[in-house]
Amino acid sequence: MQKTIFRFVCSFLFTTLLVASNKDDRNSFISLSMGISKFDLNEKDISGNLTLNNYPKDAGATYGVGLGYYLHENFFVTLNYERTNLENIDFHTFLTSVNYKFNHMKNFSPFVGVLVGYNKMVWDTLPIDTKISKASSSSPVFGIQIGNDTSLEKGLDFYIFYRYLWIDNSTRIKITPDEKEISHKHEHSLNLGVKFSF
Repeated sequence: MQKTIFRFVCSFLFTTLLVASNKDDRNSFISLSMGISKFDLNEKDISGNLTLNNYPKDAGATYGVGLGYYLHENFFVTLNYERTNLENIDFHTFLTSVNYKFNHMKNFSPFVGVLVGYNKMVWDTLPIDTKISKASSSSPVFGIQIGNDTSLEKGLDFYIFYRYLWIDNSTRIKITPDEKEISHKHEHSLNLGVKFSF
């Protein structure tokens, strides 16, 4: 699955660069964003009844950086890196997106997009002192987003967006004979940021 996503992202980048190289009027941008994310957190006993010392958090701050390009007045693509911290867990997410931007409506420029990428979850502090099967977990990522751009001045935009990502990160914790699985799925995030065009 990860190889399939990697091939898709490479094909996507190659096509984007090919289209861009045939255009005289380039419209690239760098974006910086921050926000809050919430995950659907599930805890399941596989065997026995294991009690955790520190229960994992399900929400935290998200910081992102991205590179984008307008293929057309209404279509743009992006490559993004995001880091989400849940106090004792870090999520590192790499995304590519294809977006449609609606025509300007007064000061509003709403957009919608689809995303695909890769996610890695790393525990900073384990929830219990024990052997753990995996201190990290990786997952493919699929998602959608909806947002709005507002021009502050030439070359500088403010934007806000809601993003839903499907992920499937899980951790198994075992103290013989007890075993528990903790899973983080379905990330919901609300972010705001700025775009610098060049």
